[in-house]
Amino acid sequence: MKRMVFLILVITLCLAIFVQEAFGERGLTLNIPPGWTPVEPLTPQQKLRAFLINEQGIAQAELIFATEPVPASLTLQDYFQQVSQSLLTLF
Repeated sequence: MKRMVFLILVITLCLAIFVQEAFGERGLTLNIPPGWTPVEPLTPQQKLRAFLINEQGIAQAELIFATEPVPASLTLQDYFQQVSQSLLTLF
């Protein structure tokens, strides 16, 4: 279960990085995927937050799209490594 959540977070992070690279400062509309329940973002950086809830009413996964300032000197690979290390400590 922890691996699945970690995988979802990593995929989400990769998508967020791609979207930022592809669209830059242009506006972006995010829609919650079917089957996910929207919840209130915890921080202003979170643009979208949702839970995937099973039949028992238990959240199986959390989806978060967020923005984060990244120093220009940091490469995409370095940023991904930092985030991966940070996620490993959370789980």
